[in-house]
Amino acid sequence: MFRQMSLKVAVLTLTTLLAFAAAPASARSGYQEEQKKLLKAAQKEGQLQAFICCGVGRGIGKLMPEFEKKYKIKVTFSTGSSREQVPKVLAERRAGRYTLDVWMGGLNPSVPHFIPQGVIVPLKPLLFSPEVLDNKVWFQKRQHWFDPQRKFVLGFRGNAAKADITYNKKLVDPKEIQSYFDLLKPKWKGKIIMRDPRMQGVSGSTAFFHLSLGDEWLRRLLTEMDVRLSKSARQAAEQMALGKYA
Repeated sequence: MFRQMSLKVAVLTLTTLLAFAAAPASARSGYQEEQKKLLKAAQKEGQLQAFICCGVGRGIGKLMPEFEKKYKIKVTFSTGSSREQVPKVLAERRAGRYTLDVWMGGLNPSVPHFIPQGVIVPLKPLLFSPEVLDNKVWFQKRQHWFDPQRKFVLGFRGNAAKADITYNKKLVDPKEIQSYFDLLKPKWKGKIIMRDPRMQGVSGSTAFFHLSLGDEWLRRLLTEMDVRLSKSARQAAEQMALGKYA
């Protein structure tokens, strides 16, 4: 979403490569002509540089060899989390560089950072697929835009997952944990490591999840249990596996 032409390439790549047999003939014809022009422009450019965060990126990455073979467009992924990518993208923008073509990642970087600094262009005017524009096929029969202007950040995937709690099987009998309040027992003091809730990204969502248990529960967890806050999920997992934390 960093160059107008490249964003169109990204829209083709990620949202419009579907068959639309259910669309009216006139709509299909217009869509197909627009798709042909877009595909021709994309093939002329030859490559797409994308950042696609987390599990979505891993899933899409498995499909890329077939996509590249069929459409003759090379796709390169920029790795890391949304949080790690933000300073890189902002630094490039200040230097007048436009490495990424499309961003699919955390909501937090896009709304408070990218939009105010003019890093991304509006996505809404670039959507032309009949199926994407049909509100009836969306959850709650509407497109879900998450920016105040309702044109930059489109949410198209969601789940009901809660914050993950993992444990070292040598140190914890899962039968001991029947409630989140069991984590407040004295035996677990100094034995818990968690993502820093002040950080952008999934760790911020974790904090909101805990707040649903009540302010008092969260206050006790963070003030009584000597919880170690970590900025690195990998480091936290390693220290738990090594037995430093339960």
